[in-house]
Amino acid sequence: EWYVGTAKNLPKQFFFDEEHHGKIYEHVGNGETARPIDLSITKVVVQIWIVVVVLILVFLSCAKWYKNGDEKTETPKGFVGVMEMFVMTIHDDLIRPSVGEKNYQRFAPYLLTVFF
Repeated sequence: EWYVGTAKNLPKQFFFDEEHHGKIYEHVGNGETARPIDLSITKVVVQIWIVVVVLILVFLSCAKWYKNGDEKTETPKGFVGVMEMFVMTIHDDLIRPSVGEKNYQRFAPYLLTVFF
C-alpha cells in the first residue's frame, strides 16, 4: 500500500505532534523532540516564484531596450516607457524630497532596489 503524509510512511524517529497542529517532529537521542526543517512547497512559495519570474521578465525586457536602443536620441515607448515613468516618478517625487537634494543621489540606487 501507498501512504502519503501519514504516520505509516514516516521513519520511526518521526511523529505527528498534535500539540503543534499535527506538525512532524523528531525524537532526538537525548529524549527531547525537535522539529526538522520544513522545505515543503506551499501556496506562498509558489506565489513568490511567480513574482520572481514576472520581475525577471520585466527587468530583462527593459534592459533589452536599453542594450539595443539609443537612449540619448530616442525615447522609450510602450512597456519600457511606462516602467521608466514609474521609476522616475519614485526617484523624483519620493526619494529626492524624502532624502534631500544633497544626499539623494547616493541613496537612490539602494532605495529603488528596496522599493522593487
